Amino acid sequence: MIPINILSKLGTFEVEFEGCKIKVSVIDNAALIDRTIAELRSSLRKPVVGFDVKFGTDHHDQNNAEIAKLLILCVETHCLIIQLSNLVPVPDGLKDFLSDETICFVGKGMGNKVTSIHRSHGLSCVTGVEVSDFVARVLKKPNLIGAYNLTDLATEVGLVTVSKEAGCCEGSCQRTPNWSARIFTDAEIKSAIPEAILCYCIGLTLLGKLNL
Repeated sequence: MIPINILSKLGTFEVEFEGCKIKVSVIDNAALIDRTIAELRSSLRKPVVGFDVKFGTDHHDQNNAEIAKLLILCVETHCLIIQLSNLVPVPDGLKDFLSDETICFVGKGMGNKVTSIHRSHGLSCVTGVEVSDFVARVLKKPNLIGAYNLTDLATEVGLVTVSKEAGCCEGSCQRTPNWSARIFTDAEIKSAIPEAILCYCIGLTLLGKLNL
């Protein structure tokens, strides 16, 4: 077994997104969860976290049903990519963080994603917030309820610089990586994070409009 201090280094990436350096921690060992969750929590300027789930097939399932493979959490310029299938049992630190009802976990397609992590991994996220509904309620624009294009929602809340790079979260990337893999390339890591980052930025902006 690789020592934890070395494993932590192996799972740390630095990628550039929208001109910013993003630290990405890929977690595939329960022993690393408490430390990285504490780092993420300490970065919270406002009670909001960008949230995403990537799905893959379970090779034990003859029906090839897709289950939650990666949980992605983003705050400021730090993202966690948690390989859920490798965390057995799921650490209490992760359960406690996701069940913190003072935090808005903002994402797209939250109903399906929250249900999936609960069904396959026993994780509860009571304050999972659908990004389009959040935008619609704060801006008082009911026509935005159910809107699915994150770059358009980002523009609605006043985020000016949203480039083609962010468009990967709208399905414009050429190939969807195998999220069931154990090891990812730099390019795959970069393609995993845009949705969670944009949801974080939108959520942060909305809380600012509410003076929270």
